[in-house]
Amino acid sequence: MKLKKAFSLIELSIVILIVGVLVAAVGQGIDLLQDARLQAARVKTQGSRVNGIKDLVLWLDATAENSFAEGEAVDNGRIQFWNDSNPQREKNNFNQSTNGQRPRYFENVINNLPAITFNGTDENMASTTFPTITSGEFTIFAVIRTGTALAPANTYDAIISKRSATTTANVNLELSQGQDGSGNKGFLAQRTQRIDLSTIAINTNYAISLTVSPPASKAFVNGKGIYNLTTGGPSINTSLLSTDLLYIGRQGLTAAPTYFDGSIGELIIYDRSLSMKERQSIEDYLGKKWGIGMTVESY
Repeated sequence: MKLKKAFSLIELSIVILIVGVLVAAVGQGIDLLQDARLQAARVKTQGSRVNGIKDLVLWLDATAENSFAEGEAVDNGRIQFWNDSNPQREKNNFNQSTNGQRPRYFENVINNLPAITFNGTDENMASTTFPTITSGEFTIFAVIRTGTALAPANTYDAIISKRSATTTANVNLELSQGQDGSGNKGFLAQRTQRIDLSTIAINTNYAISLTVSPPASKAFVNGKGIYNLTTGGPSINTSLLSTDLLYIGRQGLTAAPTYFDGSIGELIIYDRSLSMKERQSIEDYLGKKWGIGMTVESY
């Protein structure tokens, strides 16, 4: 005679308990791994020259410990505040008061590190305190991941922008991505000065450096210099009011603003044109931290 033996309630309880412990351990392991990645990124940040170079006016870092309000830095969570990490000057913190227009925080975006993702439709943030660039010179570093689609022809979606009207003459600072009417895809520096990069792709990580000193400017994508900028250099309006906002994720106060489709890991701005050595030191830091292969070009 064959005997059939069923699990007792005690045995079932033990099995369920073991499964629960294993699931919790796996979840905790994932959390510990993410924490380790963040700590490693923060060590790289602390060892960088960003703060050691003078005239830093903005430093947004998605990995910084105090960048976001408590409870907002959760995967797929909406971000109302993005705090400036700049230790040199008054903080230029960013805010979005409308819940539906707040970008989202995702834990693993660029090199398994967090970034703030904008939907390309209406999500954006603004700082009310960022000063107008009156010297006509500045340097921007941006670590981004492009979104699921690039802007249509003759459209450039602003990653960061400070402007007060629809006319291009009122631009004080801007870096955008998109394409011209011929299908050339790339980044836009200031007004009509396109950084041609026909191989720009969706869902791809880029580290962009832009040093502006009218009438000359230099642009670098993943450390590689882009030589065919529009002749004459960008035009910079140095007389915008201090009340004109600096936006991330959209163009400034235009009648029909365009919005950025993609993610931002780090944004750094200086209110002067950095030297080659200074630029390269920050590019080296950003490349190592965000896992982007950088080309070193000496100019």
